[in-house]
Amino acid sequence: MNQHQMIALISNPLVVVGAQAVCPEDGNSAISQLSRIPILDTYIAGTQYYEGIDHITSICIDDYVELVHQSLNKHDPYAIAIYWKTIHLGFIPKPHNIDIAKLLMVDLSVYGSITRVQKSDKNAFAIRVVLEK
Repeated sequence: MNQHQMIALISNPLVVVGAQAVCPEDGNSAISQLSRIPILDTYIAGTQYYEGIDHITSICIDDYVELVHQSLNKHDPYAIAIYWKTIHLGFIPKPHNIDIAKLLMVDLSVYGSITRVQKSDKNAFAIRVVLEK
């Protein structure tokens, strides 16, 4: 089963019903590994245009990031913005955002966690996108 088939299967609201993910104040997740399905590992696009770089020393590996579907985005109706706390870090890269947008549109619990922080790269952050069962 490829990634698109898996996402189609789990995004059916009759199969999986999710709630919004909750992030503890310190950014560490207490959610059981068994309840999380990793669906994408990628970099965060556009970090050079947003304020995340100014906070790079505060952002840690495994920090929770919120994924927000921006259906009214004038450049891409499937745009998925990525926020750490209230700080806009960038976007899910366009080749991957349609599937994630579809999961968010059916109110499944999808969130991200930081997997890499690198000061010397324009793609300073990498994330893992996770579906919570």
